[in-house]
Amino acid sequence: ILLGLRYERTDVEYSGRIFDGESIAVTDNQKDDYNNLLPGLHLKYNFSNFTNVRLAWTNTIARPNYFDIVPYQEIELDDNRISVGNPSLQATESMNFDLLGEHYFKNLGIISGGVFYKDLSNVIATNTFNDFTYNGNVYDRFSQPINAGNATITGFEFGIQNRLDFLPGILSKLSFYGNYTYTKSELKNSTLEGRESETLPLVGTPKNLLNMSLAFDTKKLDVRVSFNMADGFIEEYNDSAFYDRWYDSVN
Repeated sequence: ILLGLRYERTDVEYSGRIFDGESIAVTDNQKDDYNNLLPGLHLKYNFSNFTNVRLAWTNTIARPNYFDIVPYQEIELDDNRISVGNPSLQATESMNFDLLGEHYFKNLGIISGGVFYKDLSNVIATNTFNDFTYNGNVYDRFSQPINAGNATITGFEFGIQNRLDFLPGILSKLSFYGNYTYTKSELKNSTLEGRESETLPLVGTPKNLLNMSLAFDTKKLDVRVSFNMADGFIEEYNDSAFYDRWYDSVN
């Protein structure tokens, strides 16, 4: 049993620049500070010298990017676009539950599997609008990072890594590594204007992730072949689903 408590204090001071395509102005200095108490509990039970199960309850934070909280304005005159910062951004807080089982092979391999659940508040995402009026001007595209609401993430993962030394002859020099993760995310209590009632996935969370690698190792030669696959995921919310920006699937 491992029980702990982490305390973090954050103090930030910043100023920004307003660029209208021709000249630059500097904003006044701004300050922000906040405190976080982050308790955690880890339980581990050994069924044998080679098999165990772990249960963890943790609390974590993800601070906004420095650039996002700066009160800047960047105007692209040719494209009639504007991007602005958001000094009011709050850090994302997450309560996490993880259950993981592991079994170690005598030849230094491991097989593991687990489930996880995360409850997030103040999720940060870039919100984009088309034909948006800002400071009396109408822009074809307006972008700003915001606290888009709360979210949940659930899923499971499986991994295996092992030397294939049970194979005959030169094939015993092979090793295999693979892991798979399934993730389901949902944005709740959305503050995205016009999309409050929609069920949206969380930015940057593909449903399926798969990695595999086959290696051949000797004292004088090391050869590896790898494969990676990830589903597409939403990268930026817009004022309607048609204009959402997605990152395509890759493999």
